Amino acid sequence: MGTHWLYRWSWGLAILLIAPAAWAETENSSTENVSQTPAVQETPEDDNTESESPEEEEGILRIVVTAEKRPDDLQDVPVSLTVLTEDELEDSQIRTFQEIARNTPNFYFNPVNSAGSYFSFYSIRGIGNANFINRDAVGFYVDDIPYDYGGFLDFDLTDLAQVEVLRGPQNTLYGRSSAAGVVNATSRPPSEDFEVRAAAGYGNENTRDIQLSVSDTLIPDTLAFRLSGSYTAHDGFYENTFLDDNSVGEESSLSGRARLVWTPSPEWDISLTATASGDDDGAPIFVPFDSSTPFTIDHDFDGFYESNSNAQALRIAYKIPQIEATSITSRRYSFQDSQLDADATSADLLRRLASFDATVWSQEVRVQSPPTEGPFDWLLGGYYESNQFDAEGTGLVLSQFAATQFGLPLAGFNRTDYELARETYAVFGQAKYQPIEPLTVTAGLRYEAATSRLNRQSTFEVADSPLVIPTAPPLTGNNQTDGELLPRLAVDYRINPNMLAYASVTRGYRPGGLNPTAQQTSSLEYEEETSWNYELGLKTSWLNDRLMANLALFTNQVNDYQLLLRSFDAVSSDIINADAQISGLEFELRATPLDGLDLTAGFGYVDARFDNATNPFTNESFDGNRLPYAPRYSYNLAAQYRDPEGFFGRLELQGYGNSFFDDANRLKQDPFGLVNAQLGYEWDNTGIYVFANNIFDSRYITAALTSAGQDLASFGDPFTLGVQVRSRF
Repeated sequence: MGTHWLYRWSWGLAILLIAPAAWAETENSSTENVSQTPAVQETPEDDNTESESPEEEEGILRIVVTAEKRPDDLQDVPVSLTVLTEDELEDSQIRTFQEIARNTPNFYFNPVNSAGSYFSFYSIRGIGNANFINRDAVGFYVDDIPYDYGGFLDFDLTDLAQVEVLRGPQNTLYGRSSAAGVVNATSRPPSEDFEVRAAAGYGNENTRDIQLSVSDTLIPDTLAFRLSGSYTAHDGFYENTFLDDNSVGEESSLSGRARLVWTPSPEWDISLTATASGDDDGAPIFVPFDSSTPFTIDHDFDGFYESNSNAQALRIAYKIPQIEATSITSRRYSFQDSQLDADATSADLLRRLASFDATVWSQEVRVQSPPTEGPFDWLLGGYYESNQFDAEGTGLVLSQFAATQFGLPLAGFNRTDYELARETYAVFGQAKYQPIEPLTVTAGLRYEAATSRLNRQSTFEVADSPLVIPTAPPLTGNNQTDGELLPRLAVDYRINPNMLAYASVTRGYRPGGLNPTAQQTSSLEYEEETSWNYELGLKTSWLNDRLMANLALFTNQVNDYQLLLRSFDAVSSDIINADAQISGLEFELRATPLDGLDLTAGFGYVDARFDNATNPFTNESFDGNRLPYAPRYSYNLAAQYRDPEGFFGRLELQGYGNSFFDDANRLKQDPFGLVNAQLGYEWDNTGIYVFANNIFDSRYITAALTSAGQDLASFGDPFTLGVQVRSRF
């Protein structure tokens, strides 16, 4: 269905866009600028480095992006791309990947619930991390540091300058290949003069929020720094009636970032970034899937969750008229420890224990041509990554009552310890050529090889006894290696100064690997996942550049899709390979009809289904079922007005279509929408704002699973209300 569906929709929607754009060209025939966009904040000039002051032209500001590793106008980049600028991030109070996703078509991201960063499920264009044992399908970057694994992603993104979300495979420009897309976040750079930004907020459930950043120049035009940090905390949204605890699921998080930028000469730009964060939360909470009172629980054990992380990145850039070179070295360490009530009842049955840490080293090197007016542009790069993921004392604790109920001979701890190491090597390059002025051809190629090594020990520790029983033969020194060539070809054509059309075909890839929780020896190894993504796009602006509308249509055939099969405890699992077919579209609109009034809208549709997918252990077929954690559609609408006299108002509507949480499509979330609002008053460099999120208190599930025969779910945050004060001086 995918290709024919794409063809029919492309003609219909293209006509809707071309007609007003052609009319706009007549209106704008006197303007020389071919790529202005509505009034938003301009962003970093170079890849994750310095930031320029906004450049205003006729009251309209341009959006500059670094999606292709050099400054470009958003409307000139032949990629389906969402940009959240500094002003939008601050006005919308966006500080997490979840909030970024809710403002991006076909991007889904939800933590399990309000218990911090225990685990987050996500997808872009239907491809996500439901098979969370392997490398992520999305490349997450914050100030050049690659982030991965759903348990280490839900952290505070304070003091941001810009976020860019690229949809579709990104392999020929970014160090870490990604099968679904890239989320690239950049923090504010050091300032030329002394600057302090501060914010403080308070809301229901004793919510506290403090943000602070300080920046200055130590040596004029040579050495500057920026320090930023945040503290957030709130009481739990849950009441545990069994333990008479009326505040369960509490959260507190402390994070900080330091950045030093040294420019000893015009040719050199050197920056050192260090971050640290820590969470001390209540345990993630699951309730019966069909619960009518999801925030009232009846558990015999509240549990806990703790995590900490620190990261460092050194970026060295060298530029001369003939060439540009960039080196990025990064390291990140993350740790997580948790215990939770796995049966979600007042009976002492099951407890889930998890303790693991990860250390990731990466080195990326790029050389590229300098920005010129010539017809040829090129980039070459190399990438190395070492990822060490260790689990110690992870598994399920069964009480004597549980053992009796499940017909097991003994109570105890079903424990797995493993060390999973993966090394990745890649070389990549891309060249752009403009044979005639309106036409540009882009060709890219990447070769990537990955090697995985696994040591594992599975045991059962009998309760109240020193007896330890092996439950599977120990694995030592198991290795798996694969590699793949990943091409990309794109053609874009500027139809007129206000319209760009493009088409691309890109190879997607996720390496194969070794599954540390495999229940069957035959499924210890799983194959690499590959795909072909075909995309058509149209980028337009009109009405004197006060209106911008972009459209992308895509189809994606995924071969050897890595499919996770959950076992009794819902976490330990096998991975098999299947196929999937994905088709969809994205539409985004920005408008500034009046000075001070900004409108944004986005809509994404994706039909992501299994093809040739069968559970080899049960012969259950998933053919035609929807991929998990891939909502049928997503939308976001926002209207914001800022009055010269100081009034500020913003209204948002965000939502998702129906989605499933399992391969069998039994566990379903119906469509839901969230309404958020802000009212404020601003004077000088200070503002006070009253905000309300999820105003109509929508109930929606963020994750669901079947554990010990029981369907369980976690729910998103209910209605929240608060006040915030922001100031800059």
